[in-house]
Amino acid sequence: MAFGRSCAADLQPGAVITLSGDLGSGKTTLIQGICQGLGVTEIVSSPTFALINEYCGRVPVYHFDFYRMHTPADLHDLGIEEYLYGDGICLIEWPELIAPWLPAGHIRMELAHGSASGVETRKGNPAPSAEFTVDTNVRIIEVYQDARSRD
Repeated sequence: MAFGRSCAADLQPGAVITLSGDLGSGKTTLIQGICQGLGVTEIVSSPTFALINEYCGRVPVYHFDFYRMHTPADLHDLGIEEYLYGDGICLIEWPELIAPWLPAGHIRMELAHGSASGVETRKGNPAPSAEFTVDTNVRIIEVYQDARSRD
């Protein structure tokens, strides 16, 4: 939660953050912290069956969970491009299922279970630029921002 709140401080409208990791690795909890940091006062829960939850914070926040997405047509019906290229902040669980639609410049976070905590922040190359302790049960393996410019 604390790491999520600290991440929120640097987010600007139009940011897209993807979160990958096994079930129970902390994706939704991290998103709850980000939402708190963005001023969301509503209860934040995973939109597993709805695909998206929308929240009001200092900017609109869109929380996607594509775990149960059935077909790419679901993305079209959802109007995914309006969200990904809009002025809100998109937080996406299970982004592997929508990889072709992700914008250049998105931030990718990978989480894993484990007792060795830490996070690497990468900006378009393999050189880590920061490490943080998160907690003893979850390990964030990578935070990566796509180096391509955002159109």
